[in-house]
Amino acid sequence: MGKVLDAQFDYSILNAATNDLTNLGAIAGNGSFGVTTTDIGNQQSTGENLVIYPNPAKEKVTLQTQGGESLASISISDFSGRIVETIEGNGENTQTVNIAKLNPGTYFVKTITDKGSSIRKIIKQ
Repeated sequence: MGKVLDAQFDYSILNAATNDLTNLGAIAGNGSFGVTTTDIGNQQSTGENLVIYPNPAKEKVTLQTQGGESLASISISDFSGRIVETIEGNGENTQTVNIAKLNPGTYFVKTITDKGSSIRKIIKQ
């Protein structure tokens, strides 16, 4: 067998059917291997109350809630689950976010409003 190099991997997995989020971590090195999982819990969804446009986008996206919900906070995670941007919500139902500095790829936008939270996928061109 070959030698296992020291490595650590962390992933977040979103179950779209139940909206449960699980964090999975794996560590390999010195001939040992361990896996840990952490149930982050059910993410309360505001359903179809969040619209993000344009999507895909190059420089800016606009987040808009429906039904009078106010944006409290916004976080953007990359495909591996690492949070790459955290933005304070403006307390309004519409907010524009600059994504120009993000590398092209798939990201997840989590919003927290006064009525719950929601996770949506965006594509950065």
